[in-house]
Formats: sequence, structure tokens, C-alpha cells
Amino acid sequence: LSYVFLQLTLCEAIALISTAPNPIENLSCLSTSSSLSTVSDFDQQHIIDQLGYLPSNLISVPARSSQQSSHPVVLKCYPLGGGSKRRKTKAIQNKTPFPTLYWLACPLVHRAISDLERRGYVKILERRLFDEADGQQQLNDAHLRYAKERWDTLKPNDREWILTSSSDRMIHMLKDSGVAGIELWTGTSTQAYIKCLHAHYAHFRGSKTVGASGNIIGQWVHEILIKEFPECL
Repeated sequence: LSYVFLQLTLCEAIALISTAPNPIENLSCLSTSSSLSTVSDFDQQHIIDQLGYLPSNLISVPARSSQQSSHPVVLKCYPLGGGSKRRKTKAIQNKTPFPTLYWLACPLVHRAISDLERRGYVKILERRLFDEADGQQQLNDAHLRYAKERWDTLKPNDREWILTSSSDRMIHMLKDSGVAGIELWTGTSTQAYIKCLHAHYAHFRGSKTVGASGNIIGQWVHEILIKEFPECL
């Protein structure tokens, strides 16, 4: 539980302040998310081992380890209906906002990236962004793609409900915020900064794209992990 709390508070400011959840939540309430039929029993058990429970808004496993275990590394989650039981209880119609579209679930990779952050790689990569001719534009494009994919992932009736029945804050959170909750109120970034390497890496691995069409920060993190922590990939 402490691992999940750390990632979501730092990366998305979504607190999971509650008692430890049942390992497999009541899946009959998944009216807003896609079916779990695409997630195998093998993956579900690994996810429970990694997180301590099975997220109720889980959609798929878009990235997994290259090691023999082939365990899940990144989860794709539905933008509504996630989070702790306490947050869901307060939500209307089980529509708790969950802006983390790509969730880094592997504790080995998470610890390796946390080590990079402790060593100052957030600032190092920010400086690299300014040195790259189109680095800031690539980062902003990644934020915009993340926001668009999250919004497009929602079912039409859920998008309509958000636009007509939720707060302005929730609309911006699900429709306009980028990776790690970066807010793109006008559609362009006014400052290139990195909020969380975990979230950028999850986007890079989960979206299965590289270079200018992917997440430049996640790509750089991946290159560093290959050199320094190959055993966790």
C-alpha cells in the first residue's frame, strides 16, 4: 500500500488514504471501465502481488518485463472509477476521477527510477530539455497526447457526464492535464519542467511509441535504466 501511495501522491496528487483494500475489489461495479477480459489470470495475480490489490479500473497491460517472468510493468487504467474505497464512497455514481492513464506497477522499476530522482535526474533531464533544439516542444506534445488519449479513452456517455455534471476542476483534470497532472489550460506549456519521472516512463512504455511521437523524458529514463538497472527491465 505504501508503494502505491508514494507513486500516486507524487505523480498525480491522488491520495490513497484508506485502509488496505480487498485484493480483488467488487468487479461488478465496473460500469465506467472497460472489461477485465483482456487481462489474463496470470497478469491479475502478478498485479495483486505488485500492488496488494487489483485496480477496479484496470483496462490492460500495455508493457511488461523482458525478463523470463514477463510480469506487468505498466497498466492502462480507465480515467474514472479508480482510487481507494474512501474516495469512491464520496464520488457520484462511482465516477471518481483517475487521471493516471498509464500506471507504473512494477516495484523493481519504480525503485530504480526513485533512485534516479534521489540522484537529481529530474533537474538533469530538465537541463537537457533546454539544450535540445526541440526538447521543450517534444515534452509539450507528449502532455497534449496524454491528455487527448485519456479523454478519448472515456466512453461517450462518461465524457458527456463529465462535461455536464462535474466541476470545472474535474473537467480540467481529465480533459486538459498532461503527464503527472501538468495542467495545460491553454493547450501550450509556459515552462518546461518535469514533475515525476515515474509517470513519464509509464507513458513511454505504455504508449509503445518512441522519439518525437512518444515521451522524450520517458525515453531518456529508459536509456539510463538500460545502462544502470538492466536487470529490472
